[in-house]
Amino acid sequence: GDAPLDPASINRILKTMAADAALDATQIARLSGHSMRVGAAHEICARMRLGGEGPQAATEAVLGEVGAMGGVGGIIYATAGGETGFAFTTPGMFRGRADSAGLREVGIFGCD
Repeated sequence: GDAPLDPASINRILKTMAADAALDATQIARLSGHSMRVGAAHEICARMRLGGEGPQAATEAVLGEVGAMGGVGGIIYATAGGETGFAFTTPGMFRGRADSAGLREVGIFGCD
């Protein structure tokens, strides 16, 4: 399956977050890659809802924050209004999308 963040990146991000939040080292053991994905999705939604950002800008900003902590990965989004998009910080990411207007797109590398 697709693994947007590799385990080493997740570990680095979690340790950075724990230190920034002054968490006890034992607390970080309860976090997982799933927690990171949920956190990224929540941050994108908050940027859109509270900050008025569009989905692409919010997604790119969150991936920038993940990158600043040493993480890499990608996100594919679909809004409630049917808008779709993606962003990634790796050379490539398997992705595909289709919509009712006829958009049909698949790609692997950034230039696709």
